[in-house]
Amino acid sequence: MHEGINPVAHRLAINNGTQCGYCTVGFVMNMSAFLAENPSPTKKEIESIFDGNICRCTGYRSILTGMKTFASDWSAEDEAQRMKCLTEEKCHQVLVHESINIPFPRAARMALPPISILNSTQKWLSPETLDELKDILRKNPPDTTRIVFGNTSFGVYAEEFPKFKLFVDIKLIPELYGISKSEKGIEVGASTTYSELLTYLDLLIKKEKLVPTSRIGAIQYMVHRTAGMIVRNAASIAGNTMLELKHIQSGPPFPSDLFTALFGTDSDIRILKVKSGKESLIKISALIQQVLKAPEMVHDLIILGYFIPFGNANEVTLSQKVALREVNSHSIVNNCTRIELDQNLKVKEVSIVYAGIAPVAWKASSSEQWLKGKTLDLDLLPKLTVILRREVQKELNQWENHGRYESIPSEGFTDEYKTNLAISFLYKAVIRTLLEKSTQGVPTDLSSAGKINWGNWGLSNGIQSYQIQDFKKPISQPYIKLMAFHQAMGQVHYTHEISLPPVGKNAAFIQSKNPLATIIL
Repeated sequence: MHEGINPVAHRLAINNGTQCGYCTVGFVMNMSAFLAENPSPTKKEIESIFDGNICRCTGYRSILTGMKTFASDWSAEDEAQRMKCLTEEKCHQVLVHESINIPFPRAARMALPPISILNSTQKWLSPETLDELKDILRKNPPDTTRIVFGNTSFGVYAEEFPKFKLFVDIKLIPELYGISKSEKGIEVGASTTYSELLTYLDLLIKKEKLVPTSRIGAIQYMVHRTAGMIVRNAASIAGNTMLELKHIQSGPPFPSDLFTALFGTDSDIRILKVKSGKESLIKISALIQQVLKAPEMVHDLIILGYFIPFGNANEVTLSQKVALREVNSHSIVNNCTRIELDQNLKVKEVSIVYAGIAPVAWKASSSEQWLKGKTLDLDLLPKLTVILRREVQKELNQWENHGRYESIPSEGFTDEYKTNLAISFLYKAVIRTLLEKSTQGVPTDLSSAGKINWGNWGLSNGIQSYQIQDFKKPISQPYIKLMAFHQAMGQVHYTHEISLPPVGKNAAFIQSKNPLATIIL
């Protein structure tokens, strides 16, 4: 029995939120899942969930308008500016389901069972305990065995997957889950997803009134800037760490945003050695040094969890990144800088960490050493940036001379550009620290450099105005196309999805030299 069209699909269609329709189902699925968990979201929250959805046709205005009609703060003024279509009243005759209904079979709602897939080429195992995991890893060659959780790395390193003969799914191991708070910080399980961590951090920041430049604020920024919501729902934080560690020596490096922030906030990582069975809690910095000295060590590692310290009120921690796109794009360079001052603005501790300079998160040690012990002020910046420039260029040259990037296609970013990004990040961190800690403040013409703009923008909005040309009717008229409902319900097939019949022909549009001409036969 047909119970009606999904309300999200209906709203999207009547607000003309489809054009070619190829991306439409993704928007509907994302919004439906979100409303099922959050029945009364705000317009701001609705905007934020689409950071991983891309549309190349509509310009997003009509999509976001349709979605925001579900918001708890959707107002009469919003409704007045919604730009209704001419045929909307008739479209209300369409049977619409009374609620967000995601048909999920009851039998599939049970806990995930362990799965074993054994065939001649590749195998899949699902251990339920750490002991089972250790036993599997000890019995199988590490270079053809891959631990997976959300398996999101397939989208980044698809060419690596054919070589793996065994995939070990760790979703069913309870010891790898959980987030807990102590007096000094938070413990985070290795299999915590990005979305779970982000939700926890958002609530913690709100409850404890933590500022964006706290260590927790710096971590939250990088978690939020990683991928898009769809990927964050599936990806684990330990899987992200292992991607960076396993691509230090070969393959395109993976400049993890979160790993840089964990390093910069002086976080600990809890690891288990497969062969010895020994557990240890070590600094991120120490783990990097061990892997650099013995690259084969990554095959003997199981990450169990992390400890993220709260830090103290005398420090400023700032995470930053630049990428080609806002989301779903790895960093060109990212950074986490932490500066702790005493009452006289003397630098007690400093940490300056980058990714994108080396194939693993890297500390600007010379710059740190020069800055430590000095009274922080603007006069330090000229000398500090000279030291940092020299240090960054040396690190870039070192890996280049080792031939690390010889087989990797260039992304088009010069070393000079990366160096300037690194300098600008440190410059902003110093300005921000002075803005927060110096009683004398910062000159007005420089203070804007320390502002944190990401995430602090208002709601997007747009109103379309146009002149109707009746002679083109129904073209140029605000009609709802019937295909919109089929597109929103996922009932449209595209030509590249359909097999070409034996007598079929391929065609392409070409530009006419005589538009609107009359053909005389």
